[in-house]
Amino acid sequence: MGNLGWQDWSEFGKVDVTVAAEDTTSLTVDRQYEDTWHAALGAQYQLSAPWLLSGGIAYDSEMVDEKDLTPDLPAARCGASVSVGSMPGARR
Repeated sequence: MGNLGWQDWSEFGKVDVTVAAEDTTSLTVDRQYEDTWHAALGAQYQLSAPWLLSGGIAYDSEMVDEKDLTPDLPAARCGASVSVGSMPGARR
């Protein structure tokens, strides 16, 4: 199993904020978003009915350069997982 993805974040890089009050204020912030990509690869192995072993790895690229990174934005991430579960309806 595998997955490749592309997110067009550069289209959403400008954030407009308007505060409605007696003296209305508007602010536009350019978050400098960049397009990102995602890749994942996984596998499953039938141990014995009903047990299924699953595992995989994934990577997501950064949506901003390090100089534009703020605490509310995700950084690039790598991940791995392994799990064991039972398949619904499998005979024991």
